[in-house]
Amino acid sequence: MDVPLTSVPGQLLSRFAKDLDCLDTRLPALLAQALTCVAALFSALAAIVVSSPALAPMAVALALVMWRLAAAYSPVASDAARLVSVFNGPVVAHLLECLEGRADLRSFGRSDDAMRHALAVLEVNARSQILNVALQRWFALQLEIIGAVMLFCVAMTSGWRTAHLGMSGLSLTYALTLTALAKYLVNYGTRALAQFASVERLLTLSQVQAEEEVHAEVEANGGVCEACEVPENWPMSGTLELQSYWPHFAQNKLGGPVFEPLTLKVLPREHVALVGSSGAGKSTLLAGLSRLLPGHGSLRLSHYEARQVPLQRWRKALLCVPQQPLLLAGSVRRNLDPEGEMGQDDSFLWEALRLVGLEPRLRRHSAEASPFPSPSSADGDEREYQCGLDVELDLDMEPDRAAKVPDASPQLRRNAASLGRIAEERQSGYTSDELPPGRGSESPASRCSSSRKLQLTGSERRLLVLARLLLRRHKAQLVILDEPFAAMEQNEVTPLHHMLKVQLAHATMLTVTHRLLPVIHFFSRVLVFEEGRCVQDAPPSAATNETGPLHELYLQAPARLQGHVERMLALTRSEAAETQRKLG
Repeated sequence: MDVPLTSVPGQLLSRFAKDLDCLDTRLPALLAQALTCVAALFSALAAIVVSSPALAPMAVALALVMWRLAAAYSPVASDAARLVSVFNGPVVAHLLECLEGRADLRSFGRSDDAMRHALAVLEVNARSQILNVALQRWFALQLEIIGAVMLFCVAMTSGWRTAHLGMSGLSLTYALTLTALAKYLVNYGTRALAQFASVERLLTLSQVQAEEEVHAEVEANGGVCEACEVPENWPMSGTLELQSYWPHFAQNKLGGPVFEPLTLKVLPREHVALVGSSGAGKSTLLAGLSRLLPGHGSLRLSHYEARQVPLQRWRKALLCVPQQPLLLAGSVRRNLDPEGEMGQDDSFLWEALRLVGLEPRLRRHSAEASPFPSPSSADGDEREYQCGLDVELDLDMEPDRAAKVPDASPQLRRNAASLGRIAEERQSGYTSDELPPGRGSESPASRCSSSRKLQLTGSERRLLVLARLLLRRHKAQLVILDEPFAAMEQNEVTPLHHMLKVQLAHATMLTVTHRLLPVIHFFSRVLVFEEGRCVQDAPPSAATNETGPLHELYLQAPARLQGHVERMLALTRSEAAETQRKLG
């Protein structure tokens, strides 16, 4: 494959945990059982040979046959078991998809198609199961034949010679156990061999090189590493320069880069839009700029090469909003200011929430979740409640389901809270006026931690991450936004783009968007990507008066949207001319 397989971090952690559990618990148990069967099998053969020495050549011959048979069966059985595991995944995935999208299947009349697909994946899974069972039965039959031959030889030897009846019975008894012991040994060995895939994955993960870290070798006299000689006020500007740069994440079959080398210079305070179809290389470029992927060529920010800047220092200079919003378990305050840089002053936090439009949502939830308003609150729309920024986020519920859960009545929640306090008082033996020390002096944060959690939709989670970025906007020089307003209505996206243009006017901004035309006038430059290469680098006005992919995108738009683009671009040009006239 020419592109790497990506996975959700949670899936990677789950796979790693299962592999580690296999290495710690399952594999040692299987190896112990296999060694036990080996010891029992050799003991049985030894007992047979000791009681009947004439059977030694026959025992050696049958042992060699059994060994060759097991050597031929084991890899085939491992592949068959792997096939069962592989073909079981589509069955479970299809079942979950049908359960989640059952309403859509019925609405669009695709239930029969889903049923046919389910039967197809079940048939493939059944074939793999039948193959696995057939291999097991075939191997068991071969072992039964070998055991029967050994038992026949022991019986004939015991009848032809004059021997102690006890030794003959002992030989026959151990001969009867040879088949079962051999079957268990091969079974445990095959399962252990299959489990060694987890060991290989863990070994591969342990050999993956960690992200580069600058370890300055400071000498005793206070020498400083040259790689760390970056000014304290870096970056001084948002100048971004790329010279034959491409992120090294994959290579094609000829050994060349999938992402073509890019030469580009972004000036300070430029707002650049990156557009293109899915898989064109936009997110890959942003990952390379944040040094999540190693890169080839020259990458410079504020006239300093990326190799000269420590990794943590480089990433701290960037403000990013990824495709998947990253939220922390805890309160809204912790998500906005995880390092506590704002101190006790909440005005900056509320301002960031107001800019993205989450302030009314949070205040409304705080009013409904808090049983009592704070004593310092006043009547009116600006009333402060005890929870506020300390309300806990509900990250267990999926974002799409959070929008469908109806809110309970505020009065019902207050009644439930009062009943909970009465029950707690009766259980502890204290009344509300006789609480023990420390019970009556709970902080608002501790009260909010036990109140109703805040459930955010997918769009609201993106806005919360954007508010975290805006909280640090004054010291930002380079901002990277990877589809920040996906799955949002256009009437909500346009004001947010205008807000970003105003609040981040001093910074360089790179934005990946799939809905460019309605907001094209907010950008000063547009980069169009196709199949890992930049096919057009032009100003927004190129959409209406030039040829190229950007103009083709404009021609494919409805007439109403084309008129909107022309009006907005004309208004932007007039505003720029007026500003230039005032400055001149």
